[in-house]
Amino acid sequence: MQNILRSFRSDDLVSLCTFSSDVHFLCGMISHHVIKLQRAARDIEKQLAKDKASALYDAISDCARKMSRSRTLDAYQRELVVLVNNSDNCSTHATAESVTKMLCASGSSNLHLTVMGIGLRKPGRQTLQNAFSGAENCTVLLTKATAQDLARAFEQLADAFDRRRSGRC
Repeated sequence: MQNILRSFRSDDLVSLCTFSSDVHFLCGMISHHVIKLQRAARDIEKQLAKDKASALYDAISDCARKMSRSRTLDAYQRELVVLVNNSDNCSTHATAESVTKMLCASGSSNLHLTVMGIGLRKPGRQTLQNAFSGAENCTVLLTKATAQDLARAFEQLADAFDRRRSGRC
């Protein structure tokens, strides 16, 4: 998590949320503020350890909709990163198809979704990859749940941010 926090520049706007059966916004769109981000990151880690419910599609839909409503963000490359440790099992208003359709919509051209599957077993990995295979602006990144593998995945994520930011994708 620290690698991704370090990858933010001072002019980046960041919003963090957690989700289980509900979506919890920990901080709204804020400029790079390390203390607030680190506090929110700790809250995310606690939430991941506590709840096994996963409203993955609802969380993506809610966050993407919230990001797209703000006209002040139109000039920014928007990055939505979702950490998930199990498959969706309780979304109520969004599906994999509706999320993919939303990502493919013309208004989402400066939005990139990265879904990081952490420690998923084979059926869960396959489900995640299949769910987002139709969206060009989506990356599914699968990693083991070890500290070393997570650090490597976050480094890959930070590198991808930099490539998209500089237009080298």
